[in-house]
Amino acid sequence: MRRSDLDAARHANCTRYVEWALEPLPGEWLETHRPVRLELVFRRESLAGDVVLSRAQRLGSGDGALGWAHQLVREPDGAELAQAATWWEPLSPGQPGVASQG
Repeated sequence: MRRSDLDAARHANCTRYVEWALEPLPGEWLETHRPVRLELVFRRESLAGDVVLSRAQRLGSGDGALGWAHQLVREPDGAELAQAATWWEPLSPGQPGVASQG
């Protein structure tokens, strides 16, 4: 964890959890889709010095939904810090994706 990830109380800023959740998504996905919905459930705080592992898995559904399930875990004890789900839509040609913004 970087110092810039921390708030004044030396806890991870909640917006960092969103960034960390998106980190394992393939670059090609981020360049061709944009997020339309995010649900995030905080389970535990993250403190200075913690090592956070971010996992993501595609969600499958019969209705063609484009979603991912995310999990943030503290190493080495495996404590779950957060769970998230994201839903995405394909971009139109020439429309910038998440990876090309900012």
